[in-house]
Amino acid sequence: MGDTGFLHRGSRIILPFLIIPLISYIIFFLNAGINKRNLSDQEKNGHIIQEADTRIDEFTLFQTNNGKVDLEIRAKRAEVFEEEEMALLRDVKVTINREDGMRVYLVGDSGSVNTSSKDFRINKKELDTRINLGDDLTVITGSIRWINKDREVISDSPVEIRRAGIVIKGNQFVANLDTQEFEVSGDVETHIDR
Repeated sequence: MGDTGFLHRGSRIILPFLIIPLISYIIFFLNAGINKRNLSDQEKNGHIIQEADTRIDEFTLFQTNNGKVDLEIRAKRAEVFEEEEMALLRDVKVTINREDGMRVYLVGDSGSVNTSSKDFRINKKELDTRINLGDDLTVITGSIRWINKDREVISDSPVEIRRAGIVIKGNQFVANLDTQEFEVSGDVETHIDR
């Protein structure tokens, strides 16, 4: 009978020493699994997606030159990343004022802007980003980039340019808005309606 009491007291002493490491082991691996899942949720296309520093509804970014607005970027929503000097945009509308007073309008579903240099990219789901260059000249493409220091619009997507019965198609497009010069390259086709 004395042995039973010893085993009972011994099991009370040994049992906590087994349970504590087991619980620690479970907590450690659960935590490691949760952290791994959170990391994979934030990873997209091999890049870590960071949380935005600021989210802004009705985002507006202006650039002025000699007291006049020469670039205006509006978006229904923006996620701003301060350190990267970048904002991700949704439902984007851009107005660029040319030196001759004409306005160029760009519209897209999404985009991004470097908040320092004012370079931006605009994309459209239906691959029909429209650029109205004035003088009834319209450019239709999937996505465009704006290089602010050169004041150039660039598209590496298939592009279609329309003006007064003339349609020019190609795979790439570069336009300087102030000189009104543009270049289409890559499998260029021209159609003239008569």
